[in-house]
Amino acid sequence: MPPDSAFDIHASLFFIPGIMAAMSRTKARKRRARGKLDPPPKVGESPGSITPPDDALPLAIQFMRYGAESFEEGTLATAAVAFPLVGTHSVTWIDITGTADATAIRQLGDAFGFHALALEDVVHGNQRPKLEDYPSANFLVLRMPEMVNDTLEFDQMNIFVGANFVVTIQEKPGDCLDPLRERIRQNIGRVRRELADYLAYAIMDTIVDSFFPLLETYGDRLEALEVRAIEGGHSAIPTEIHSIRYDLRVVERVLWSTRELLNALQRVGHERFTPTTQVFLRDCHDHTGQLLDLVSSSQDLSRSLMELHQAALSAKANEIMKMLTIVSTVFIPLSFVAGVYGMNFDTSESGLNMPELHWRWGYPFALGLMALTAGALLWYFRRRGWLGQPRP
Repeated sequence: MPPDSAFDIHASLFFIPGIMAAMSRTKARKRRARGKLDPPPKVGESPGSITPPDDALPLAIQFMRYGAESFEEGTLATAAVAFPLVGTHSVTWIDITGTADATAIRQLGDAFGFHALALEDVVHGNQRPKLEDYPSANFLVLRMPEMVNDTLEFDQMNIFVGANFVVTIQEKPGDCLDPLRERIRQNIGRVRRELADYLAYAIMDTIVDSFFPLLETYGDRLEALEVRAIEGGHSAIPTEIHSIRYDLRVVERVLWSTRELLNALQRVGHERFTPTTQVFLRDCHDHTGQLLDLVSSSQDLSRSLMELHQAALSAKANEIMKMLTIVSTVFIPLSFVAGVYGMNFDTSESGLNMPELHWRWGYPFALGLMALTAGALLWYFRRRGWLGQPRP
């Protein structure tokens, strides 16, 4: 069998354990990458049923209401007192964390006029980014990425956009919107001078921009893997590259869905999104295009890294095979000499039968012949460049 074919077989056997180990975790990683471990709606369940998952967190409600010259924020004890806040300022932002209380979510929906199907999507946090139009408000779903112990996860952000209010509902505390909240508090930028549609845009833009540092993290990991792939000999590289490529595919799907959402907002020309905000939505749409380009570049790099790793392993295996071949080649004539002088034919029967057995210098001669043969072969291999650096 040719050496290259033999290496292909050995290389395939080398990669199988790492790839199988990664595939064994694929199901769990898929659920984590979707950002949810809760099951989908039960079969036969009535549409619009609000049944939070067992691990849902309790509700925590905060609010911000502001205008160009006024601002107020605080916390609410119940969802029932959220709707009376609307209309006292230009914009009211109700920010809810946790989806465990089905009664409170139902009361919130009844007060604001949210559709039951939208509320069902809120508690089942495995939705893809999308836009739905209802008479009382536009319902948007986005996915917020985060790294938890080097594992990619997504949290669902539900956004209801009305004429003078925005209601956001997320699964757990901690998001990427703190810079936006601080801008509202400090009256930085134009958020306080705009209406609710601009606040919704600002939330979407902040979530989309949060993908940039995530992709930078993957870029750094790929650069580190590139150095290790050049060195070769790292058995965990295929598993790590497979993990990164899977995460990038998940990110790509989320970004494409987000881009479709932004396309729909611009294409339909929603009455709640003014022409001024539409301009900013186009900028957010451009950001998704840049992110998709980064994802594509990272995917190409991951494929190149796998090829580079295989090439490094192939080169290393070829070096090993070359050394083994040289050693075998050197010992073949030595074995021949030792075999000839080890036959021990009886010299009393014929003078041609191993006369060296009775020669005083027979043993040193045999050793010298073997050493000379080995030295000559090594000199020849080195001169041809097969052993070490070729001599001029």
